[in-house]
Amino acid sequence: MKRRDDGYVLIYVLIVVVLLAALAAAAGTVAVRNITAQRAAEARTREKYEAVGMIERMRTHLDGLTLPIGAADASEEIGSIAREYARSSYPDGALEVGTVIASGSEYQIPLTATSGEMQITAELVFSARDGQIVFVRYDAYEVRAMEAV
Repeated sequence: MKRRDDGYVLIYVLIVVVLLAALAAAAGTVAVRNITAQRAAEARTREKYEAVGMIERMRTHLDGLTLPIGAADASEEIGSIAREYARSSYPDGALEVGTVIASGSEYQIPLTATSGEMQITAELVFSARDGQIVFVRYDAYEVRAMEAV
């Protein structure tokens, strides 16, 4: 019995090889995109924790500090201390201190910490008891990823 293939088997093999190559290329593309997304997520997480750390260091720096004797305006004195700490610790302006707002015996300090593309805004509330600055609570907390310019 004679068999005639006329090259059809070769064409079938060629089609299968092309399909397998396309499938391998697609799988490689998906893997590269996954790795890129994972690295970007790690960078955003690192930036977020760096910004949160800036705010936490400000909180711990202010908590327990003694106000100067005879300070006329405690809110201005607290704001001055906070701005000096932010300026000396973060000379690149990564931590900004807003205007301190007095509300009764409490003082709200708005902070903006920026690390890379991550920006965190928080309001720390302190009180002045017996000449000391005492942390009370976080009033507002917002995490925002800035658009790359």
